[in-house]
Formats: sequence, structure tokens, C-alpha cells
Amino acid sequence: MPVTIPAAAVYIAPVVIKTFFTHGIRLASRWWGKRDEEARDDLLFDQAFNIVKAFIDMGTENTIESLQAFTNTPVPAPYWAAVSPVMVPLSLCNQAADIMIGWFGPEELDRVVGGERWWQIRSMGGVEAEWVAEREYLDSRAMSEDSERTADEENILRMEHLETTMLYIHGGGYFWGSIHTHLYQIIRYGSTYLLRVIVFDHECSARKIKGRVFAVNYRKAPQYPWPCPLQDVIAAYLYLIRPPAGALHQPISPSKIVFAGDSAGGGICLSVLTTLRDMGLPMPAGAVLISPWVDLTHSFPSIMENTRSDIIPEYGFLAKPSTLWPVDPLPKEGGRVIPSQSYPEIIQSGKDVERSGDGGKSQEPNPPRILMEDPNKQPMELQAQLQVYAQNEQLVHPLVSPVLQGSLGNLPPLYIIAGNSEVLRDEIVYTAHRAAFPHKFPTRQGILREGSRQKLNAETYTTPTQVHLQVFDGMCHVLTVFTFTDSAKYAYDSIARFTTHVTSCSSKGLERNPFPEQEPPSDSTSNNQQTGWRNLACLRLKKYNRESPIVTTVGDRENAPYPHHPTPIVDNGDNNTPAFLMIRQRVDIHGRIRAMESMEDLPVLKLRPAQIGLMKEAPTMRWLKGQGKWDARFKHEAAKALAQRRHFETVAEQLLDNASKDGLVLTAQIQGPTHGYGNTMTRSLNPPGGQRWGPLDLSGERPPPSAIAGRRDTPDALELLKTIIHSATPRQTAHNIVFSNESSNMLPSSRHISERLHTCLPLHGLRMWDISHHYFRPPQAPRMDLA
Repeated sequence: MPVTIPAAAVYIAPVVIKTFFTHGIRLASRWWGKRDEEARDDLLFDQAFNIVKAFIDMGTENTIESLQAFTNTPVPAPYWAAVSPVMVPLSLCNQAADIMIGWFGPEELDRVVGGERWWQIRSMGGVEAEWVAEREYLDSRAMSEDSERTADEENILRMEHLETTMLYIHGGGYFWGSIHTHLYQIIRYGSTYLLRVIVFDHECSARKIKGRVFAVNYRKAPQYPWPCPLQDVIAAYLYLIRPPAGALHQPISPSKIVFAGDSAGGGICLSVLTTLRDMGLPMPAGAVLISPWVDLTHSFPSIMENTRSDIIPEYGFLAKPSTLWPVDPLPKEGGRVIPSQSYPEIIQSGKDVERSGDGGKSQEPNPPRILMEDPNKQPMELQAQLQVYAQNEQLVHPLVSPVLQGSLGNLPPLYIIAGNSEVLRDEIVYTAHRAAFPHKFPTRQGILREGSRQKLNAETYTTPTQVHLQVFDGMCHVLTVFTFTDSAKYAYDSIARFTTHVTSCSSKGLERNPFPEQEPPSDSTSNNQQTGWRNLACLRLKKYNRESPIVTTVGDRENAPYPHHPTPIVDNGDNNTPAFLMIRQRVDIHGRIRAMESMEDLPVLKLRPAQIGLMKEAPTMRWLKGQGKWDARFKHEAAKALAQRRHFETVAEQLLDNASKDGLVLTAQIQGPTHGYGNTMTRSLNPPGGQRWGPLDLSGERPPPSAIAGRRDTPDALELLKTIIHSATPRQTAHNIVFSNESSNMLPSSRHISERLHTCLPLHGLRMWDISHHYFRPPQAPRMDLA
């Protein structure tokens, strides 16, 4: 049964009924004094948690195509929100591609990426995006006199006075989800209204973000694997700061832009930030990372410890076999995990020798090899692709798993959110500390040795990034999904404060005070507010020394790093204003903050660099167990998918053969620089949509096996090939045509499954939720603006 609203209702209904009864048992265990209060003691959150978990589990029992289609269904926006779609043009996509080509360099493009052309191929004439703002904030005086403008174009013009802009990158495991699934969260970011009661001075103040959000619908794996999404997000950023001719908005200063992303979107944000830094491009004012997925090798302990308390499926993102995925619907000879043909590399590294106590030997087996728990055990390696986003060998690349960046220093201020009960908790906490303490938490030597850029970055970017880390008690992955919880309300308010602060302060002010004032949530009691303030924990940079940074923990209000009156420190020219390195906090289920334990007491920070970014035995064997169940359950579907692939390959061969017999010339030779791949190559006469390259231009390249650009065995690949053939004409007789690398011709092209919009039902799930939330949510305090 494909993923549809009726199918989801049938699948989830038993879960709702079961949760209703088991919730009573959960509460009874608390009343009997067997445990403390937990987030899921709230019935609404307990139901929502299990519904979301059940839906994601349902997705793993369906094909990726089905899940992509369902999650790219347009969602009706509420009446009070303005949502205006736009298209980032190919000209900016090409500029973004050039930036990435410059970052990789010829050797890495060939060895790691597999070429410079395949990831630039797309089925659309640009990148889909949406401007989002609250209608109340639109400027009625900006109405255009041009009667031919559409309502969406008018709304974009009326947003122009909203300087603060959030560039939002949605999550979804890098292969599902869209700006439509995240619309209601995105609207909330753009219209968050902060009402804060300051009990210390008995005064009340109100503040609105009054900003706009630019949400990007980047290309998804497996059709468009890494690095395709990075190119799209960089193009979207260029669209904001360097709008092309015809764009309705004026250039936006990077100091007024904040990146934000959840899960996979958070990982993309961090990778894009490091790319901008390395290439010397202007950086945004800050970034909000919500449960960012930054280690695709699953090398941290919480990936095994928090399975039961998180919404992420136990066996990972499996899928019912189809022509699209997995790459190998049936296991290869010997199985999906086999004995390694070569033993793990033994590395001698100074610091690791000193800290490991293993006689100077630290194992760093790169994927597809697996780090075994028993060093005397026969090493194993994968011969099946583990993650949808990237090939096994690419999982340790710093732009795939940014926790492995040579340095996370010299980045704009970061506000990082994690749930204490999510499987990604440890990698998030570790990444936050890596950014704030570049020298205390270095990258493992194997990564530095394999990439010259990463070794240079480790030596160059030594300035600590200012980080505000908050870990929320009892919360799962992407806690902002559960908007009705106290934790999510606190998170949205904190994101609003952070965004407003970093986009309104001067650069000098941000150097000394990169984060807004620390205040408890508005709905807390007076006692809880003061307790939360006393428990504020900050790491304060008194004197930073590369070898041994001096850190002070502040634990009471009187000695807190902010002034006694809870207002932000601004740039007042006072050179004695202290600079801050890191704020480390925990937030309880009621939105009250307290000090995080010291770094010495966090087990994840005791991991050696040589243990980070390796495919380890326990998570890999758990995935293998789940994949084995799927192989047995969907054996017939896998065989059918293989037969369908052979059919589509035959059709593709016939198309090309018939085109050749009809005298169509589909490729030509081009002369000129090709970024290290020689001076001559074939080039499609009519790339789809006026792009630089088409699917017939991949001579000498090695696209990933799932990438649509190099395939002929899926419906999408066949559709892309037909676009090339139908764009040619029998009158073409030229066999040797010189083409420029740029083309302004933007022809419309068909969407593929991950990009195709599907009909929205009247009773869409998110619309139903919005209606019920409107009627049953507690009344809100009236809005006010105080001078």
C-alpha cells in the first residue's frame, strides 16, 4: 500500500488506540514513585510521538518513490500567512557549481565525487523555493501599480521592508520531505512573537521578529545524491545576496541572514557554512542547527543507546525495493557484509598514541571497512550502500559528515539544539564543542592525511566559533515538530531571540556578546524563572590559549556573564566587555534552563579523535539485521524491480538507436577548459532546460549508482533521456559544434518523482492539525508593542 493519507490513517489508528491505554500504565508507574516526571507523561505529546514514529516506520515499509511523492504534496497555507513560490535560476546554480568545483579541486572531484558534471544535471530549470511571512507584517504601501503582477509577486514586494531573513533548509534524511512538509514550522519561524515577563524588574516587554523566511526545496537523494543538495543551497544563498535580473527582492546583506535547518538540513547548513568560509565568501550572521545530522558513519554511542526513545527507525532508513532503491535490491554473492579483503590501516599518531594507551596503535579503517569491537576478530566490510545520501566511501568526507571537518572554527555564531533522548545526541554535543574548542577536539589524523584542504583548515581556522548549545530533557529528534510542548515553545522563542540578536548587533558587538540575554520562558512561574536564571551555565573566554583554553563556569545570577538587568549587551565601545566562547545548557520538559555538567563529566567528550567517523560493528550489524528482514519480506518485490530495470534499459537503448537511425545528433565535441578533465569532451546538443550538461555528457565520469544522471533503468532516467531526444530536430547536421559553458536558455522540463507536486486532498493531515490546534489550543496573550 503506497504512502497516502488514508493508508497512513489505517496504519496509525491502532497505534493511537494502543497509546491511549499504555499511557495510563506509564502514569501509574510515576504515581507509584518508580520514576521522575518525563516529557511523554503528557498524553498529547505521547500520542504525537508515537504517531510520528509510526509514520516514519510506515515509510520504511514503502518504496522511496512513494514516500517522496507523499511528502512533496503542497500544503494549504493558513489565511494569515503569505507564501510566494519562486525559482532560483540556472545562472546561480552554475555559479554555485563553480564555487564547489573550486572547493574540491580536480583531484578530489575525480577521486571522491566522481566528476564535475553529473551532479549539475537536473530535471528542472532551477531550484524551487518559497518566500514566507505573516500577512500582518506585509507593507501595504509597497503595492505595485503594475496590474499584471500576480498576488505572489505583490507579496514578495510587500515583504521587502522585512530585513531579517532566515534561509531555511528542511530535513528528511536527505531523501524525503520538502518545503511543504515543513511549511507550518517555517511559518512559525517567520512569525514568532515573543512576549516576555521580566520578573526581576517587574516590567513587561514585547518583541516581534517581523522577518521573512526563504525556504529551499533542494534536490533529494537517491536520484540526486551528495553533493547535489549543497549546490542548490549555495545557489539559494547567492539568490538572496546577489539577486539575478528579474528578481523582485533587493540584495540582502549577509549580516541580515540567518541559516537554519533541522536534521539533514542542519547538516547541510554546516557543510555550506564551511564551504563559504573556505572559499572566502560572505558569511551569514549566524546559524540555527536543530538536531543536525553530522555523522553519517554512526560512530557515536547514542546511536545505539537512544533507539527506543527516538522517532528514528531502529534499523535506519530502509525501504521496500523498487527500480530506484536500493542499489542492490537483492544481496550480492556472499551477502551485504563480507570478510574484509584488506586489514584496517594501522596509524601512528602522536596525540592518539598518548591518549589511547594502546601501545601507539589506533585503527582507522575507512568505509566500507568496519571497525570491529574485538581487534582480533576477522575484519568485515560492506558491499551494499548503507546511506541513501552518499556512497560508503564518501561517508567520511567532511562535506558529508561535517563533524569530520578539519576545523569548525571561524564560523558565525551557532545556536544548536538537541534532544537528550535522540539517537543523534552525542554527535551534536561533540560537534558543538568541536566548533567552540578547535584545538581541544581535533579531527582524526586519517581525515587530515587524506585531504590537503582539511589539513590546511586545521592549521588556518583556529579562532573558536561562538556556540550556544541546549540539550532538552526527554525530547526526541527535531523537537520543534511538536510545537505544542513547553520544550518546543521555548525553542521557538530562543530561535527568535537569537535570530533577532545576531541580525541587529554590529560585528564588534557580536564578538563580545554573540547571544541574546538569557531569560526563562514567559509562562514559567516566578520561582521557576529565578531558579532557571541561577542555574544559567556559561563558558566564558577569559584568556584563550591554543594549547590549554581557560574556561570558567558561572553558576549563579550575581556572577552571571550578563548584566544584572536582563537586556542584551550591545556594542557600546567598552573594550572591557567580555567575549564569550560557549554557552552550555540543559532545558527541562517545562522549558526551564539549568547548567550542563562540566566537559570532564560528559562521556561523549572523552572519545578519542581516532574513534570518530568510523563505521563500527554494532550499528552496522543492527542495520544488517534489519536489511535481512527486509530482504526476506520483499524478496518478490526485489526480483520484480530488477526485471523492471532491465525493461527500462532496453527501452532506453531502443530510444537512442532509433534517434541515431533518424539522423539525430545528440552529442558534439567541445573545446576549452574543463576543470582538469582534458580539453575535449562530448556535450549534449540540447541539455534539458538549457543546462550546462545532460545525461549523455558523462564520458570519463563515475556518477554514484543511484544518481539519475548516469542511469537508464528507472522511469525518471528514461524521462530525462526522452527530454534530450525530443529537444533535438532532424534538421541538425552539425557534428562538431563549439559550445560555451553558459546558456541563458531556460526551457521548461518535466519534474521527477522527488520534485513532482502531487494533488492535495481537502483533508490534508497538516491542515487538519492546524484546524484542531486553532480550536483547542490555550488562548494566547494579546500582542502589544512597547516603546
